[in-house]
Amino acid sequence: MRTSNALNQAALLLLICSCTLATAPAQISVVNATAVGTVVDEKGGVLPGVTVRITNVGTNITEQAVTDGEGRYRIGNLPPGDYRLEAELTGFKTAIVKGVKLEVKQTARYDLTLTIGQISDKVEVVGEVALLKADSAEIGSVVYERMIKELPLNGRNYLQLAYLTPGATTGSEAYGGYYGSTAGTYNGLSSLQNEYQLDGGMNTSLDLITVAVRPPVDAIREFKVETTSYSAEFGRAAGAVISAVTKSGTNEFHGGLWEFFRNDKLDARDFFSGTKPPYRQNQYGAMIGGPILKDKLFFFGSWEGSRIRQGVNQTATVPTALERAGDFSQSTRFGASQIYDPFNLDATGQRTLFPGGKIPTSRFNAVAAKALSYYPLPNIDGFPNYRVFPSIQQNNDKALGRVDYKPSDKNTFFGRYAWETEPRFEPAAIPLM
Repeated sequence: MRTSNALNQAALLLLICSCTLATAPAQISVVNATAVGTVVDEKGGVLPGVTVRITNVGTNITEQAVTDGEGRYRIGNLPPGDYRLEAELTGFKTAIVKGVKLEVKQTARYDLTLTIGQISDKVEVVGEVALLKADSAEIGSVVYERMIKELPLNGRNYLQLAYLTPGATTGSEAYGGYYGSTAGTYNGLSSLQNEYQLDGGMNTSLDLITVAVRPPVDAIREFKVETTSYSAEFGRAAGAVISAVTKSGTNEFHGGLWEFFRNDKLDARDFFSGTKPPYRQNQYGAMIGGPILKDKLFFFGSWEGSRIRQGVNQTATVPTALERAGDFSQSTRFGASQIYDPFNLDATGQRTLFPGGKIPTSRFNAVAAKALSYYPLPNIDGFPNYRVFPSIQQNNDKALGRVDYKPSDKNTFFGRYAWETEPRFEPAAIPLM
């Protein structure tokens, strides 16, 4: 008993620390699902006082409600996932509905019918589908975990799947270009008018007006794209509201490792290009989740890294060997020998030419001469006269950790920390530039 209490206290402390470390603004909306319905008998008469329980298949956590005088029940704050629904009343057989799937921000209606019999008798229904949505007005689409896992994603950015939503078109990248948010436009509105949420908290960068953190694809359970008629809690957005929900641990340990790569050795040469620039892309990561205290305390963690090295064609104009020595007589760019001395004037006050287009080395500035030594020599004819294939370096690291805690039937806590960084180095043809 002491060990259990100690673990409970440690879990609560961990959750408090997780919430304290969270960097997202404290703007929270509802992302969990709600199950509603009416319980009737075989003749269609409503049944008050029916105990309705709904159990998460993965965590075995149960929530319950009792039908009111009109036979209605409502059970809220249900994380998206797979559930089992039960209804029981003395004098009636227990009704069980298996295969109940609740989506992010869904209000799912499951009306139940009880038949006369012993409460120990059970009537099971498998694969029941929620009735036509009539309890909320928003219009949107849900991208499920299976779609996230199985559909091809170049770069493993879950927001690319938002294009599956009706009314979505390809938008522009976020300010900065390389950040790669793949922000779409919905119903003709600007991508800057979208709202991004993660586990009910705002996930919109106020600087770039795009998604702030993109969790690893394997850490997302599902996400929903609402395009119109959403509730008043989303006051800022005029475009789409994209709400993602991260995975949580269950009563069983699950994990995974992955590595995705692209290499120019496996690519074909572009038809209009004489060479094939170097390209290396590696994306790798790991995840693990499971129980800390069975049926009560669960954890989930994920990390993913990406490394991209891409050769690019850069050109510049650099001083020739003669120009480095002050001889511009062969430099057609500067009008052959028409190089003027800014410090010597003739009788009419006009600048005089350097004899033969050559500048004496005694006139060289010491700082400029030192900087000139860092410039490369030409390697191609014409102008520009220098070509190089430097490598763009783009790194990305993202991590996510989550803890879920159910200390009692009346209280549920969860803490989640997400972090992402993406430095990028894009060299010019000449390092000094």
